[in-house]
Amino acid sequence: MRSARSATIVEITLLICGSILAMLIIGKFVEVALLVSLTYLAITIWRRNSFYNWLETGEINGALAGSTLWQDIVRRIELQRQESDQERQSVREQFIDFRQSLGSLSVGLIVTDHQWRLLWWNEMGGQLLELENDGDRGRQLFTLVRSPALQDHIEEENFGKPLVLNHFNNTKKSIEFVIGSMPNSNNVIMVRDITHFERLDDMRTDFIANVSHELKTPLTVINGYIETVLENRLVEGMAEEVLQKAHAQAMEMDNIVQDLLTLSQLETSTSPEFLNFDLKDLVKRVCDQMQLLQKNLAKTNTKIEFDETGEWSMSGSFKEIYSLFVNIIGNAIRYCDDGSTIQISIIDTDSRRIIEIRDNGPGIEQAHIPRLTERFYRVDRSHSSSTGGTGLGLSIAKHIVNRHNGELKIESSFGQGTRVRCVFHSSKNMRD
Repeated sequence: MRSARSATIVEITLLICGSILAMLIIGKFVEVALLVSLTYLAITIWRRNSFYNWLETGEINGALAGSTLWQDIVRRIELQRQESDQERQSVREQFIDFRQSLGSLSVGLIVTDHQWRLLWWNEMGGQLLELENDGDRGRQLFTLVRSPALQDHIEEENFGKPLVLNHFNNTKKSIEFVIGSMPNSNNVIMVRDITHFERLDDMRTDFIANVSHELKTPLTVINGYIETVLENRLVEGMAEEVLQKAHAQAMEMDNIVQDLLTLSQLETSTSPEFLNFDLKDLVKRVCDQMQLLQKNLAKTNTKIEFDETGEWSMSGSFKEIYSLFVNIIGNAIRYCDDGSTIQISIIDTDSRRIIEIRDNGPGIEQAHIPRLTERFYRVDRSHSSSTGGTGLGLSIAKHIVNRHNGELKIESSFGQGTRVRCVFHSSKNMRD
């Protein structure tokens, strides 16, 4: 293709040469120059109109065919159109492949606009939510999935955690919703059927509960026999020392079984009955109990302090909140050096009540913090026998806080102590 500059130079050169030749023949310079200019302008306007007509209809006429410059422009546009068509076709094919891939997923995907009106869903999403392609497109999500829990979850915009709806649409299914935002203000929702996983979890919970229950009786009998032998001094020397170690291990195992039973009860029982009680009285009882733990661990110089300012009344399960304090404070005593200070305080806001337990102990490395509430997880396993912990305390604490509409948060830095916060979001359930 010829460049626009060269085509223009050729046309102007021919125009000047023709004008000079006409002036030499006729002998009138001004008249010839004016006539040639008007003629060239008329031809240019004609070709421009023909060009617009070609853009609209795609039909090319003689006006454009007779000009090298206009032919070059038309050819360039045709090439760009071809490239654009090829790119559009490629994008269209990729989009079709992408939608087919999404449609074949075993996980449901649903796209809504910013007002939660349904725009698109894949096959699995339609099956899980029982959507119809013709009638449900454009309808609002809440009119099709009538769940107050889902609506509250969306209104709170707490999309960092999935929402599980059990007995979805009056069935035995458990459906998990994971919600995310898109750059164009739309929303994408991932839904999947986790009924199988819930059943496996129930089986695991039942198994642990049954095994723990079956172990409880023989362990009690074994401990009873060992205590009888030791108290009546029926053995001496090496045999007595061996029995004392066996008794310590049996007691530790009994503590593990008791904690497993507590966890099982928290996981399977219904929400506790909420009653009003005085947190100060509860904390004082916990501190009295912790004195025995401090004595057993030779940490009698460790101090437990609490800030008595603020509102110390609470609504919940006295037994469970008592266990919550015992496990968190007990953990702090076990893993802090003797002479450390453990501080308990209450922080109130308009929508939250926070129970904070802070210590100035050795702290925890960041890599361990996400796993602290896992069962039997220990930061340093070498301390397990010396501290007497079961590795289940924080797991129990997390379940208790969750059952009270709250969240357990752990903040710590190595060498700078640890802060455990029990954040209860619904303040109306936490006050008198």
